[in-house]
Amino acid sequence: MSSYMSDDGTVISEEMIDKWAGEAERGFEGSQLQAVDGRPWEGRTEALKPRTIRVSDSLWDLVQKAAKTHHMSVSEYARQELARALSA
Repeated sequence: MSSYMSDDGTVISEEMIDKWAGEAERGFEGSQLQAVDGRPWEGRTEALKPRTIRVSDSLWDLVQKAAKTHHMSVSEYARQELARALSA
């Protein structure tokens, strides 16, 4: 079984997926959908800037493997995990 996590670090459960699928199949009854620019969990969307950190080859390999497992870029995965760890 795969595990998924939203960009803000929320773990996506099978129950959540089932609920969302049901809502979509019913056409999101009673809902008004509104497009959102940027990343909705931020008060404002900030530009992403390259940063440098130093990590060992073995840690980098773990990050690359985890990103691939989650079908994400290394940058996207690293941002997500940093945000999740720091918001805990």
